Amino acid sequence: MRAAVGALVALAPLVLSSMGCGHAPLQPVSSTEIELAHDEARAGVRLDKPLVPPRAFEELVRFDPKLPSWTPLRLRLRLAQPGAIVLTVYRDAGGRPGQPVRAIDRRYGAELVGGATDGRWLVERLDGMAAERGPIWVGLYSPEKDGDVRLWATPNGSGEVFQREADGALSPVPRTPILRVDVAP
Repeated sequence: MRAAVGALVALAPLVLSSMGCGHAPLQPVSSTEIELAHDEARAGVRLDKPLVPPRAFEELVRFDPKLPSWTPLRLRLRLAQPGAIVLTVYRDAGGRPGQPVRAIDRRYGAELVGGATDGRWLVERLDGMAAERGPIWVGLYSPEKDGDVRLWATPNGSGEVFQREADGALSPVPRTPILRVDVAP
């Protein structure tokens, strides 16, 4: 639902810029962006800050803009506690994460930590990614054995967040990290 609202908000400039005014010629719109999100991060919603899991139990978020073709532009996330995180973008393989197409391995310092309500975002650009058809998965884990890194999360279960289990199965996660993907149709 949140992705649909984000899509409508992102398309509003396209609609408005196409209307023009009575004395000016219409200008073509070169591009628009859509924000995909599953979290309920809005004023008044309580936020959690769960630990980012180790590699064996990678947390995975599925994003599907339901467009014929689209290009991932950026990942945006909200850091609650500093540390190292590996973010991996996977193509979909029949409802499961498939081939990895991009990995970002970063150590985020204390200066990048945001509070529950300050709206501070980390932005990771996905330059050069090819156009996609269908969903992608974004995985996140901490590469440090004793890591204590945390992302802000909402306590809602979106149905799009999973955790890898030791046997390779995916289990639903009853919270949603504040992790978003900006895409261009």
